[in-house]
Amino acid sequence: MILATALLVAWRQAVEARRLRRDQARPFVLIDFHPLFGTIIELRITNTGRTLARDVKFEFDPPIASTHDTEHSRGPVKDLNIFTNGIPFLAPGREIKLFFDRFPPRIEQQLPTAYDVRVSYSDNEGEKYADPLALDLEMYLGTGGVTIHTIHDVHKRLEELVREIKGWRQDESRWHWQEENPR
Repeated sequence: MILATALLVAWRQAVEARRLRRDQARPFVLIDFHPLFGTIIELRITNTGRTLARDVKFEFDPPIASTHDTEHSRGPVKDLNIFTNGIPFLAPGREIKLFFDRFPPRIEQQLPTAYDVRVSYSDNEGEKYADPLALDLEMYLGTGGVTIHTIHDVHKRLEELVREIKGWRQDESRWHWQEENPR
């Protein structure tokens, strides 16, 4: 009886070790919103797994929509090739970034702020995966975003400094008078 119990425990450990190795080596595709500069919403698709993901497809509920669906010649975001035909393969660590929307117009037009997404794909061996994910913009509302200063901000500040220094030159004669006649 002790031998049978030991065999059962060893068999369970071997099954669990095999499952763990498979889970660690599989592809894992994520799709998520990333707000930028407080107003821009980027959509990122990433394979965070260790192996290639093949035939990556997305199903959105409700159908994905953007305020730019009617403004641009690209047409509705739901009709982009990446969502209608999928991604043939996504290498490990690969990230695809898409401009999705902007916060103020999205809220004004009362478009959905949350989506349930089913991401389906397979690995090199042909094993299929279907992961349910939740995309939620609500959690970013009211956070204000992060201000990132670029070279354009530096240029603007330098122009302000130049204007200030030019003003000093014009007032230079007045400075000398004030130094000679302190109050």
